[in-house]
Amino acid sequence: MNYAIIFKILGIIFAVEALFMLPPFILSIAIKDGATSSFLITISLLVLFALTTKFFNTKSLRITPRDGLLIVSTAWIAASLFGALPLYFSESLPT
Repeated sequence: MNYAIIFKILGIIFAVEALFMLPPFILSIAIKDGATSSFLITISLLVLFALTTKFFNTKSLRITPRDGLLIVSTAWIAASLFGALPLYFSESLPT
């Protein structure tokens, strides 16, 4: 398995997810709903992960089907968890 390319692609996916969280963050600032800090924490975590994966040295750009399966499954699970973090941090849902 080519772990460097896997982490590099996951970093790109999480950078895109951080960009998609910017409009709700801006809306949260505009309407002052109190969830601004939860979006900021989540976006910071996504950007931090994306920046750390940027420095992986990829010698080969070849992705095997096994690598692709790991990328897709990890991206779906992690994107769902990162997408739920603003709800968790804002405590808007009762636990």
